[in-house]
Amino acid sequence: MARLQIRCLGDFQVKYDGAVVSGFETEKARALVAYLAVEIGRPIKRSHLAGLLWTDETEERALHNLRQTLTSLRKVFNHQQNATEYLLSDRDSIQLNPEADIWIDVGEFKKALKKAYQHVEWKNGHGLINIRWLFKAADLFEGQFLRDFYLSRSALFEEWASLTRENIALQAIRALTSIANYHEKRGEYHLAIQSSMRIVELSPWDESARIRVIRMLGVEGQWSAAQSQYFALQTFLKEQLGVVPSADVITLMDKIRSASAGKDVIHPHYPVIRNHLPRAISSFIGRKAELDDVMDLIVCSENRLITILGTGGVGKTRLAIEIAQQLVGIFSDGVYFVPVITANHPLQVVQLIGEAIGLVYSEQIDQRKQMLDHLRDREILLVLDNFEHLLVDPESAQLLDEILCQSSRMRILITSREKVNLIQECVYLLHGLSFPTDGGVALEEIQSYDALDLFFRRSIQMQRGFKFDDANFNAVIQICRAVDGLPLGIELAVAAIQEVGFETVAQRIDVDLNVLTSNMANTQPRHRSLKAAFEVSWSLLSGLEQEALCRLSIFRDGFDRQAAQAVASASAFILSSLAAKSLLREEDHYRCTLHEAIRQYAQEKLADRGDLQVTREKHAGYYSLFLAEKSAHLLGRDQSTALADLHRDFGNVSLAWEWICDNKRIADMEACVDSLHQFFSIRSLFYEGIQWFQKAIQSIEYEKGNERAMGMLLSRLGSLAYTIRENDLASQSLLNGEAVLNKVADQKELAYCRVHLGWFYQREKNFLLAQQYAKLASDFFELAQDHLGISSALSLMGSIWNRQGNNREAKFAFERALISCRQGGNPRQLMIVLNRLGDLACYEGDYQHAINLFNECYEISVNLDDRYNQAIMLNNLGTIFHLQEEFERAREHYLRSLQICEEIGDQDGIALAYSNLGELATVQEDFQAALKYSESALRIAERLQEHWTVIVCLNSLGEIYCALNRLDKSQEYYLRAIRLALDINGIDLVARVSVNYSRVLQLKQEFSTATALLQAALAHSSTEPDAREKAVQWLTEMNANPNVSNNDQLIEAIVRKAIRHS
Repeated sequence: MARLQIRCLGDFQVKYDGAVVSGFETEKARALVAYLAVEIGRPIKRSHLAGLLWTDETEERALHNLRQTLTSLRKVFNHQQNATEYLLSDRDSIQLNPEADIWIDVGEFKKALKKAYQHVEWKNGHGLINIRWLFKAADLFEGQFLRDFYLSRSALFEEWASLTRENIALQAIRALTSIANYHEKRGEYHLAIQSSMRIVELSPWDESARIRVIRMLGVEGQWSAAQSQYFALQTFLKEQLGVVPSADVITLMDKIRSASAGKDVIHPHYPVIRNHLPRAISSFIGRKAELDDVMDLIVCSENRLITILGTGGVGKTRLAIEIAQQLVGIFSDGVYFVPVITANHPLQVVQLIGEAIGLVYSEQIDQRKQMLDHLRDREILLVLDNFEHLLVDPESAQLLDEILCQSSRMRILITSREKVNLIQECVYLLHGLSFPTDGGVALEEIQSYDALDLFFRRSIQMQRGFKFDDANFNAVIQICRAVDGLPLGIELAVAAIQEVGFETVAQRIDVDLNVLTSNMANTQPRHRSLKAAFEVSWSLLSGLEQEALCRLSIFRDGFDRQAAQAVASASAFILSSLAAKSLLREEDHYRCTLHEAIRQYAQEKLADRGDLQVTREKHAGYYSLFLAEKSAHLLGRDQSTALADLHRDFGNVSLAWEWICDNKRIADMEACVDSLHQFFSIRSLFYEGIQWFQKAIQSIEYEKGNERAMGMLLSRLGSLAYTIRENDLASQSLLNGEAVLNKVADQKELAYCRVHLGWFYQREKNFLLAQQYAKLASDFFELAQDHLGISSALSLMGSIWNRQGNNREAKFAFERALISCRQGGNPRQLMIVLNRLGDLACYEGDYQHAINLFNECYEISVNLDDRYNQAIMLNNLGTIFHLQEEFERAREHYLRSLQICEEIGDQDGIALAYSNLGELATVQEDFQAALKYSESALRIAERLQEHWTVIVCLNSLGEIYCALNRLDKSQEYYLRAIRLALDINGIDLVARVSVNYSRVLQLKQEFSTATALLQAALAHSSTEPDAREKAVQWLTEMNANPNVSNNDQLIEAIVRKAIRHS
């Protein structure tokens, strides 16, 4: 800190070496110091200063007073016995010495604000606030400039002080407003209130600041405090300005009173920004300079890709988490931490990113494309931790490049031991914590060095009452130097000291470091330093502990106690002992993790012992049993728990599957494949599942006794390929799987394979063959009393009937499926069946029953945390409210659905929500909004090639242009919709669009064709009630007969004829 400190924000104060300076003879001497401090960058004319401070004196008298004051100030500063000349003067001017060691709060405040906002004001507008500098500025602002300081008979000085005070107050209000916004976006409402109250103190008349305080108090449920703020504002405005609060304030208070009675809810102005960050398992110590540096790199719009580069154990991950945590509330679309240590391929990185940002991958589109589309133009900070092992594949760097190209507002922060080597990369080299490099360090200087501070804090955690003293201080410094300030090395050393003491640890690290230096001359010094610390910790372990630590290194991304016991023979006692020595971390869910650097060192020991392959076999065997045990749970009521368990251990499952495939373990494949298929299907990891199953198939293709495993793998490979419309792969895999399973006479597996084949042939419009497969599967499942199998086969049968427009048979099949579903207990299958029955209830006009079914679906999706299906159910419920002319409820549900779809990246869902909002706007005759929504929906649907959604959008646009009396344009959209519906055999859609198209023909006075279309639609069983009502109404208007006999074959012929004559 500077020797001379001048504070003008709040009470005026001068300090020298921490002591308050007294001896100013007059207030004008203090005023002169304040003025020179604020204007330190330039010399000030003596005549100006004289006139400023002695406004009502003659110039000669004023200059004399200035000389006297200057002399008194020199005495004050010279009294400090300092050789530095703080005051510079000549015949014409005076100034504070800008080269002297002076700290001035006003200058520091302005500098902090400049640094906080410099990138926000950047020319491309993509810079961000540096929140660290903003907090520094707010901390410096201890009160109004020269608070309670008044200089009599100096009007010009008072005018200057008033203008300066106002200017600084405005800057402070801007900073405090930004800080309040930041806290509100983080959900830290009490802190937002504190910052807003500081604004109120600066400008009690500012209604916008008071509104924020009142709103935040309402959000927090502090009704009395909100009332008090309102009354305070009301009193001030009346007494000081003679006005009453604005309508906005009064309206807010009405809502507050209503909310306090439980009749309303107060929402914050800014919603809490989503983020995905790990919980910090230890306090963050030091690194202030590094935090400032990295923060400044990130908020600058020119730095899109920042790599924190450093050796293992240097603290890259912990620094990245701390930076990310501080930036929550700055990036408008969130901050997301993605550990990629378990990823072996860029595709897995895509999946991990999608998981972190809440993206639900659609079945039909490449996941990489979906992720890139979702990230387009979003303001996101993506933190990719432990990236170095992925750099062997050039596609990993290419993926980063593609992500950055999608959004100019996005930043990627990477932790790695190697550079990414992209042109956009900005590398920040992270070193160890600061430590004394030479002697002469006093005990009281501990906090000046981050390494010593960390050592002290960790020692306190392990040994209550720990203190540095002359006996241990030198050994601590020696240890910190030996491990080069590496945080992990320090933590290992602290743990070892509990066993053998300071001197022994210091000596052993030095010895090991010397050995490593001579044996590993080509290794970086920091690597040798950390390994030396590890060797000391290793030497203090018992034989059982060493053996356990070696085997535990086989786990990827953590393990629980049961797995540790089974694979590594590590008891709970040994795990606790290793944790006490800082060699592993015990986390939530009774899980443990090894720091990656420790894991690598321990695995080297495992390989040196010759136990690596044996341990991998035990690991694979354990997770094979783990997956087999999860199979039933993934299909039942415990599905959510089973999914979470599998997700938590997916790194280990991946490693086990790799070993199983490499070693052609057929029995393990059979045990694992069903759980893996369920997991990949439910989590939309279709591409990864295909890769896993293809690798397994290739590995055992020519092995004896492989038939059942091959059949199971092929069947599930075909199922995943069908889902993402890889039709050739799907048909080939399913047919080959059927042949193999038929040969080994595995009837249950064969039945499930036939269900998948049925779905495939339904898509191919081969309904006869699809029904045959559904019937074969259903017969077996009925005989075996397999309720889940029965429901899956009957769901297929219901879907086939529905696609052919036979809603009566479809409903019968789905109702039977529902009975089996409730007995089988698979919540996702139950949700599918309920949804289909809800659709059919809508077709029949039984809206209340449909609402009940969709509400049950919604509750299931909430329990499963399935946001994709939550959006679908909200959309379905909105449609019913739309049909019942409850337009506000419909709009509310559509908007909630849209919000979820945008958050999870469901583009088809976004298109559907836009389309429905467009239809709603059409009914309410807001045609401008209707066109905007419907055209946006159509663009998305066409890009996705989602035919059903495209047809719905085209139909909506036809309705809008018909309402605008632009009949040719309307006809164009209707005909496009009908042709596409015929192409995909969507007869229900053909009937719906034909009814609307007939209105255009009616208005064009083509009554004959219009009548034929309406009567054909009424004759078809799949025509929805609302369409039937319109058909009857328009036929009546044309004096045509609306009473027609059922005939499902009539509509297609009439429509095709109408198209030919259009």
